[in-house]
Amino acid sequence: MTTKLAPDKKLSREIVMTVMDKGTRELVVTLGGDGYIVIRAKGMHREVVWSAAALYERGIKEGRVR
Repeated sequence: MTTKLAPDKKLSREIVMTVMDKGTRELVVTLGGDGYIVIRAKGMHREVVWSAAALYERGIKEGRVR
């Protein structure tokens, strides 16, 4: 299934995965139609922002290809 986002739209999902950030928290991933991916621990304000192109290139360089 493919989801196409308009440049002004966002799609957020919680991932069934936990990280330690002031306790155990789930991750929230937000895909933006503008080509950015935002990752944060649920309930926290601090975010990590990646361009989708940079994340793809990093995955290719690190050999994380399936």
